[in-house]
Amino acid sequence: MLLSIMPFPVLRSVMSKIVSKSEQGALFAYLSFLEGLFNNVGSAVFSSIYAATVGWYPGFAFLLAAGFCVIPLSALG
Repeated sequence: MLLSIMPFPVLRSVMSKIVSKSEQGALFAYLSFLEGLFNNVGSAVFSSIYAATVGWYPGFAFLLAAGFCVIPLSALG
């Protein structure tokens, strides 16, 4: 939830001030690539975990996602 406090346009604005003007295109291309990659990989992984565990415990994938949310929570704590 740390990133929900600061919206992504604000984070991109801060990052654009950190890098030089000649590197901003590469920065935003890299961020867009990573965003698309992680959206696709995350959807595929979540779907495969859900399909594999729906027979014995339908809510396992959601509990796993909640467990992954504990990692940043512990870092904040």
